[in-house]
Amino acid sequence: MSTFRTRIHVTESLALLLCIVATFAFALFLVLEWQLLDLSRGITPYYFGVTFIVWALMLLFIGYWYQARRQSHEQRLMEELQFAYARGDLTTEEYQERQKQLQKKTSR
Repeated sequence: MSTFRTRIHVTESLALLLCIVATFAFALFLVLEWQLLDLSRGITPYYFGVTFIVWALMLLFIGYWYQARRQSHEQRLMEELQFAYARGDLTTEEYQERQKQLQKKTSR
């Protein structure tokens, strides 16, 4: 089970790293493109539209990644709580109390 969790953690870390690299690459592309544009014409609607769409897609990706990571973390906490209860480390009252605390914490 721990190798599965490690794989999830590595996958999440790689997704975040990819997102950061893509953000910097796109920012570099915008800077280079801005320098190559003929500034006397100004920014055409085409460039503005493409820029807006790419930034919107990147923000959606970041939001999706964050939500997936948060749900994964909540699921891991619940699994660890269930394993502790199954091993007998927790009494029924402790298990129910911690489960309520976890649900309250994750519902925010």
